[in-house]
Amino acid sequence: MSDSYAQFEKRISLVAEKHARLAGGYTARVGADGLISLVPRPRRSYMRLRVFAALIIGFFLFKSLTIVLTGPLAYAERVEVMAAGTAFEKVGAWVMQIGPVSEFISLMMIRLFS
Repeated sequence: MSDSYAQFEKRISLVAEKHARLAGGYTARVGADGLISLVPRPRRSYMRLRVFAALIIGFFLFKSLTIVLTGPLAYAERVEVMAAGTAFEKVGAWVMQIGPVSEFISLMMIRLFS
């Protein structure tokens, strides 16, 4: 008796899992034997894109805050010193140079905080 109950519970859990998967959307497909079966749509994960966008935005905010705190002239001098260094420092100087986006954000920060 308990064996049949365990099999019943297993079937119920499988049906519940399939129902949960189908709740996110499904596609009906007709098999070679004419049986219509519902297949869940694959879920697209935008988490990687969100993390990448957050990193880019965080980088520009950090760079702009650094420009605001050190001042644009002192910041440019430090980047020039970095550009005269090794190849790794040259790449860092190129990345950290004042660009239009970071300049705009830093100007907005200066207006906001002063």
